Amino acid sequence: MGSIFWRTVWRFFFSVQVDSQGNGYVLGVFNGAVDFDPGPGEDWYIADRNDIFLSKYAADGTYLWTRVWEPNLTPTGYGLSIDGNDRLLIDGFFEESMDVDPGPGEHWLTARGEIDGLLLMLNTDGEYLWSRQIGGPGRAVVAAATFDRDGHVIAAGHFKDEVDFNDAGPPDIHVSRGGYDPFLSRFSPDGEYEWTIPWGGPEEEDSTNFVVAHENGDVTVSGLFQGTVDFDPGEGVQELTAVGARDMYLLRLGCADECAQLRKHRAKGGAGQLKSKVVADAALGRVTVECTGASGPHRRRADLDAAGRGKVRLRRLAPGEYECAVTKLEDAAGASLCEGALLPRRVTVE
Repeated sequence: MGSIFWRTVWRFFFSVQVDSQGNGYVLGVFNGAVDFDPGPGEDWYIADRNDIFLSKYAADGTYLWTRVWEPNLTPTGYGLSIDGNDRLLIDGFFEESMDVDPGPGEHWLTARGEIDGLLLMLNTDGEYLWSRQIGGPGRAVVAAATFDRDGHVIAAGHFKDEVDFNDAGPPDIHVSRGGYDPFLSRFSPDGEYEWTIPWGGPEEEDSTNFVVAHENGDVTVSGLFQGTVDFDPGEGVQELTAVGARDMYLLRLGCADECAQLRKHRAKGGAGQLKSKVVADAALGRVTVECTGASGPHRRRADLDAAGRGKVRLRRLAPGEYECAVTKLEDAAGASLCEGALLPRRVTVE
């Protein structure tokens, strides 16, 4: 075991990760003068206040390098993720302006609101690849980020008031329903903006602080909420009411990326029955919906009209919770466009 001596200590670290080669990375904050090389060598950095650092160590603990950023805000909530190609993704937020390129070059970002969310991609050598900001004129925080199975970046956080989630193309503006509302955004492997899903209630503060992408394309997020919140970001309704001042939640969202033609799925429960409505780019095709409850699965097919809209109704159902998903979409000729458990929705039958 080696020993580490610091002239001044780190304030704290945010994340420790390991890449495919066994190299270790530490992301955190330091102030004063720090020698980041725990071995016989030296690699000193000086911070007038709390600066962000990212250090890399070989599998045997040998020091490799450190990168440093100087934000204009005491950093909080920064995280680090590594994909299958050993790209390094840093998430967090910043205010005023910040040079996000830790190398000899410069890439300045200027906050469009009081606080902007940040995504920063580096290669395995700590060199700048790309960055994205979320914000303005309201406040936005990227509290967690990860990679999905195809290398897309999934960012989760919360925002307040009016925020533009696309900083490099046509605006995608969302306005919070209450104070802070949670959001989930996706970017391509190259950083191109794709979409954002917000949810939340009328209370002052709902948040997201964790995200994980599953192998089947689903995404799970967790956080805190107040009052009553509709956790279905689609056309359905899935309301929960906090028992205390702030309750924790765990939310799993289905992904329909396997089926570009599938647009919407809405399910609603009633007395002994439920209704499911589907919208798809499959005029005059057919859709199959399966709803599963305590008594097992219930499956029904329906024709789509010329606008690609279809309705499924299931009757004589036992009371309880059901999960409904689109399991098959066919075109007008009967060819399968997609199959799986797509756009699942939870409903209650009385």
